[in-house]
Amino acid sequence: MRSASVALQAHIAGEVTSLCTLFRVERRDGLVLGFTDHDQDILYDGTTYEARSGYTRTAIKDSSNYSVDNLELEGLIDSDRITAEDIRAGLYDSAEIRIYTVNWADLTMGDIKNRRGTIGVVSIKDEVYISELRGLFYAFQTVIGERCSARCRSDLFDPDRCSLDPAAFIEENRASSVITDRRIFEYVGTLAAGGTTFFTLVNPGAELGNTNGWTHEVPEGTPGNWAATGATGGVSPRTGSWMFKGPPSGDVCQMSQEVDFVGAGFSAANIDTGRYTLSLKAWFNGAGGNETTQVGIRYLDWDHVEIPSFELFSPALPVPNLAWTQTIFARPVPVGARYADVIIRANDDVVAGAIVAYCDDVTAEMGDTGEVDLAESGDYYNGGLLKWTSGLNQGLSMEVKALDTVGKEIKLFLPMPFTITEHDQFEILPGCDKVIRTCRDVFDNMINFRGEPHVPGQDFLMRYPDAQ
Repeated sequence: MRSASVALQAHIAGEVTSLCTLFRVERRDGLVLGFTDHDQDILYDGTTYEARSGYTRTAIKDSSNYSVDNLELEGLIDSDRITAEDIRAGLYDSAEIRIYTVNWADLTMGDIKNRRGTIGVVSIKDEVYISELRGLFYAFQTVIGERCSARCRSDLFDPDRCSLDPAAFIEENRASSVITDRRIFEYVGTLAAGGTTFFTLVNPGAELGNTNGWTHEVPEGTPGNWAATGATGGVSPRTGSWMFKGPPSGDVCQMSQEVDFVGAGFSAANIDTGRYTLSLKAWFNGAGGNETTQVGIRYLDWDHVEIPSFELFSPALPVPNLAWTQTIFARPVPVGARYADVIIRANDDVVAGAIVAYCDDVTAEMGDTGEVDLAESGDYYNGGLLKWTSGLNQGLSMEVKALDTVGKEIKLFLPMPFTITEHDQFEILPGCDKVIRTCRDVFDNMINFRGEPHVPGQDFLMRYPDAQ
């Protein structure tokens, strides 16, 4: 029996017990989730362990040698916390897990610590997730040290070994309308450098201590409204002393602010050429998921009549998100548009009573849509990293398998967890085949090359003398 109190040991020794197990997951992004095989939620040591997403596990066993004590955990994907999209996005890879046994009838008895380790392979089949839980001895299976190799053993942009600064190599672009699937798409260009104009929004971060400057658009029948607040509930404003908060549990709130294109210096004739793109940026905290926080653009004509192009974008934030996360939403300005409504929206009906949305530092900018191509040939990007900066995949990355600069097509190694849509923006970094010629000619970084290209190989060592 491990770390059990005297009272808990006595309870286990009795004829009738009221035991259950608690399963705690802490992801690498800091999100903590709790689940239990009891029939009611349990609040223990500051963490709520949910009963609605029950699980089953294999037996927990310990060995006296140095083998890894693994077990499998299986459960239904029926929680707002664990989603198939998050699993496919790798958010649970290497997450820390802890399993406890407690007396649900008297939690003051403490716990038995059954297992601590990390999550390994996670698979999904028929709305069921199956995860491998690796024991602490898994760390001892990691290879320590290096072997001699002709290729470089460092990853490109490793700060301690490669020493190249990725900021000097980042290029920006966006997806075109030609999208094959979540893995293959074409790119079209990004906002031309230096061609953007920022609109002056009134009270973009609630620093007036209220929502002045914004128009509330609360759907009929819902009492929720955005409001200004200071630090509350463990969340502080991203900048300044105030931020927007909303809505109350189970409510929806939406507010907008109008920007004037012509008043900002854009001519009607140039707008109608279709050369401009409007980009919104906002920082969200607290709420998460595909239905709880949104930004949107509503275009209007000279008479403030809406042009059929209204669209809301939901950033794919975790639930709940415990850090400020920026979302970016960009769309072309249609012909006839003279104004636009900048919209922020929150909907708290996904996990009613548990999440409050916070928003800060809303900005809007408009600029020329440049057909900016990538700087190098396709091979330069093969094996590189593509990171999405807007769209449903915002913040997620994937390696590039192949890039065709003639056809402007990008093929990723694996599909993205969420759908790629037109105008989704991304950053791309080059790849490295780890040979000395690439390090010398492409990156001019031979001083940091971590390989031995001139050491004779295995074939040379096995040669034997002959008459020649």
